[in-house]
Amino acid sequence: MAVFLLVDTSIFGATVGLFGGDNAGVIDIVSSDGIADSARLLPSLVDRILERNHIALSALSGLIVSRGPGSFTGIRVGIAYALGLFEGLSGQKSRGRIAGLSSLGCIAETEARARGQRVAVFLSSTKTTGYVAVSDGTRAELKAVDCATIRVSMPDVFSGGLQWIVIGGWGELVATRAEMDTVVPPEVMTFPDTVRRGITAMGRIAAGWGQDQWSENARMDAIYLRKSSVEEKASTRV
Repeated sequence: MAVFLLVDTSIFGATVGLFGGDNAGVIDIVSSDGIADSARLLPSLVDRILERNHIALSALSGLIVSRGPGSFTGIRVGIAYALGLFEGLSGQKSRGRIAGLSSLGCIAETEARARGQRVAVFLSSTKTTGYVAVSDGTRAELKAVDCATIRVSMPDVFSGGLQWIVIGGWGELVATRAEMDTVVPPEVMTFPDTVRRGITAMGRIAAGWGQDQWSENARMDAIYLRKSSVEEKASTRV
């Protein structure tokens, strides 16, 4: 059975999972207790999940890491660790492969498939801005959004046949949605639940890939919710 290691440090601490191919599904998931110190905790979480499931690094069939959207530091930690771990696997002549996926996009894609309807999954970065992943069950479209302009820039997300899922609550966005009394109220997903669904969704999507799709998703370009604090301070001086 193919076994994939999944890493997500994008929005809520560090979480790692094991996903089995051939319809085995989620094998195990472990998470840090808090949202800080992912760099220190991530290696121990990987060691723990592999040890308690009696799986060696060299036995992994693939490694998938979330590339966002999420926090600047969190995503850098996850991607850097995944790339370092993959180099080690390559040195052992493992059959492992590596891919970077948007966990937000994967959630939208798998939720749309399960519901049989288009889904929009929202994640805020500030009070009025953030990202949305929209999917009809095929690959998700990911866009930056602003509450003030979303009705003009993305009118299709206000259609009655599209279900909204808002991560962590997003007051300004929900208020915009509430102005339309003909649509179904948005669902709210907690951050811990989002991470677990993201891990599961990434595993489901990658488990069905052929070699071409692994190669296609091998890029590791991060999707940051916001700039680093240094970049934000620099931009205010311009």
